[in-house]
Amino acid sequence: SYGDSFQGSHLDMLHGSPDCMGIVHDTGNAYWAFDGRKGQLVYYDFQEDHSAGMDDHSDGIIRRHTDVDLVRVEDVPGHLERNEDGILFIANTGAGTILKVGPSRGESIGEARGSLGPREEYTRWNGATVEEWITGLEEPSGIALAADGRLFVSDHGTGEIIAFAADGTEIERLDTRGDS
Repeated sequence: SYGDSFQGSHLDMLHGSPDCMGIVHDTGNAYWAFDGRKGQLVYYDFQEDHSAGMDDHSDGIIRRHTDVDLVRVEDVPGHLERNEDGILFIANTGAGTILKVGPSRGESIGEARGSLGPREEYTRWNGATVEEWITGLEEPSGIALAADGRLFVSDHGTGEIIAFAADGTEIERLDTRGDS
């Protein structure tokens, strides 16, 4: 028996990003998400796994990085990657950039508002290190970070896959549109 809190198809979630455009694992049960509705970077820590179908989120932690401005393009994902140092790379699709974000430098600036039910923490954060690392793209969407620091970006707007060196300089482009 699952008791009164069983919700069938309800997955263990924290309900804070209904237009989530991208997500990347941090550590444990923690993730970073591109909140397309509010245009913010959000940290979610589920802490204890309550398994599928359960709805106890009272130990959840949600931190909205309100100083990381993200621009959503409808129906186009804005992926995220995280390196071993905790630096996030975000395809800021609507701005045509790849952001490099060091969120560990941020700090809480108070409670966030919202009716998400009981949580251990729901706060707003500022002070992350944010750099427009790569600019001049049309609609960067997919990204993949290689072990040596190279970043591969798929540009939804141009149909290209672009390789960048660990310092952000462009290495090469591959046009995937082909000739019709």
